[in-house]
Amino acid sequence: MFVSRRRVGRMVALASLLGCWNAWAVPVVPGGFATVEGDGNNVIPFTNDFGSFYQQIYDVGAFAGASGAINSLAFRLDSNQPAGIPVAGRANLSVKLGTSAASSQSVSTVFAANRAGEPVEVFNGVLNFSLLDLPGAGPNPFGLRIDFDRPFFFDGMQNLLLELTLLAPLVVTDPLGIALDAATGPFGRAFDTSFGNLANSGFGLITQFDITPAAVPEPAPIVLFLLGLAFAFPLRRLCGRADG
Repeated sequence: MFVSRRRVGRMVALASLLGCWNAWAVPVVPGGFATVEGDGNNVIPFTNDFGSFYQQIYDVGAFAGASGAINSLAFRLDSNQPAGIPVAGRANLSVKLGTSAASSQSVSTVFAANRAGEPVEVFNGVLNFSLLDLPGAGPNPFGLRIDFDRPFFFDGMQNLLLELTLLAPLVVTDPLGIALDAATGPFGRAFDTSFGNLANSGFGLITQFDITPAAVPEPAPIVLFLLGLAFAFPLRRLCGRADG
């Protein structure tokens, strides 16, 4: 039975597209600063001069529909530091992810009010880092990376909540802390200080996420299935004619 090349080509293209859904997604929030230096900088929460607890809320729309298992996140040094000067040290951290009852524009200084349920601890331990501020005006790489002990499933339907706690004083070569790239955008934050809790709506650390989308069937079985359909429909029409 003859099947046109065009029909087979369409089937294979569709199967290839479905197979691509297994690839890793690496969204940056805010997306406009993925390869552009942010319009701010901040040492919170990686400093000993403020409190030890930090929340950051990411609006769900900033992920452009991405969902799946978040395996790690990363921040980057701000480019306004002296070029070529390393920032090295270690941080003893607890990192939790969950969903937020607030948006980036309605962050509360009451930490519990920013939660929608109890967040999940995805990392607890010592993070060793060695970061280098590159010369030039462009952004640094996302070098402050936290690989999780366990993935967190993000459904892409609710605002995402990050909670980070310094479990011990930060050990770092820069006595002021790690100046990270920050920006105004679809996120907000709350943190503790010696004089009370503070919140900033529409401002936070530019963050890179590694997300593994939910598994879909591999492309090879899909190709076989679709090709089978391509042959079955013309054969069915032929059998109908023969019966008539």
